[in-house]
Amino acid sequence: MKSCIEPARPGPASAAMKSILPVQGLKVVLLVIWSILFFSYSVKAEYVEEKTFLPGLTLVDIHSHFYRGEGDLDELLAFMDRNNVFVTALSGLSGNDADKHVCEASRKKPERFIAFLRCFDPEWEHANDYVRNQLSTGDYNGIGEIFINGHGRNIKGDNPVLMGIYAVAARFQVPVLVHWTIGSVSEREPGTKAGFQQLKKALAANPGTNFILAHCGKG
Repeated sequence: MKSCIEPARPGPASAAMKSILPVQGLKVVLLVIWSILFFSYSVKAEYVEEKTFLPGLTLVDIHSHFYRGEGDLDELLAFMDRNNVFVTALSGLSGNDADKHVCEASRKKPERFIAFLRCFDPEWEHANDYVRNQLSTGDYNGIGEIFINGHGRNIKGDNPVLMGIYAVAARFQVPVLVHWTIGSVSEREPGTKAGFQQLKKALAANPGTNFILAHCGKG
């Protein structure tokens, strides 16, 4: 998977992200973010929420996915404007071009979008090198969403590959968005004591890494 051809410089949205998530002294960011984007599961994605909520606030959406690339961009921007969303962090969800799409959105609207790197297997032995190389381009200012447990995946969140990726994130001063369920009794993706201990180990070993727990750790 290649990034955009021309390396991008971090835009205003990325600067805003770093002001919200200072690297030093912050281990976990628990953001109560409900889904800003509501997509249907049909071929055509649909933004079905129309009404502005919390009109007195300017929002940063730290967890959104891009499905159709350029086909979503104008509709997504209009949705953000209607709902006082100043900046959105985007990560791809499926398809070989998912990272490319979020990269291109960030390049086109650097003041509105932050590109997160997602399209790699967190159990792949070379994932660490891949993430380092992609972050070196300057195209991406976050990592994830990494599925630790949920959406059909259940892996150790403190495995050696992931621990290496967390360290790379600290080096590049970018946050890591993880789908790491710790507070759920759902049979589909339960939180476990073992999973919680893995999270504690990851935090202790990576004090300079900013972790964002997707869905506030509830799955």
